[in-house]
Amino acid sequence: QWTKVGDPDTILGTGDVLTLANVVRDDSGSYVCTVKDSRGQRNEDIGRLSVIGVVCPFIKTDAMTVTAVDGEPAKIRVSITGYPKPNVTWVPVLDGVDREVLNDYSLRFANVKHSVHNGRFTVTATNRCGRSSRRIRLRIFSKNK
Repeated sequence: QWTKVGDPDTILGTGDVLTLANVVRDDSGSYVCTVKDSRGQRNEDIGRLSVIGVVCPFIKTDAMTVTAVDGEPAKIRVSITGYPKPNVTWVPVLDGVDREVLNDYSLRFANVKHSVHNGRFTVTATNRCGRSSRRIRLRIFSKNK
């Protein structure tokens, strides 16, 4: 008989092969096959199942408007999830501007300028499941205000 580790009272099947229909990520885990021989002796073997499904991209941001001071560093923070790992783009792409997309997909500027950076930026995450976008406004204030 077959059971899932952590739920030994629920018998999932009998026989040589365990078949699970319509699996979801929560089905991932260890499964135990218990066999009793003719003498009543029990043997157990454990197998591991990993369910890898496609997860559409999701973009989370703490703020829809980020403020910064002219001439100072700035960072637009986002958190992006999805499987397979999404391809992430930021627009507008400002040629010659010192900016960096970090490992967590946040956008960092070494030195923001009101005349160049003030405005809206759109981050887009795409994978084979779909696409997600968020628009975030970067407001730059002068040091004197």
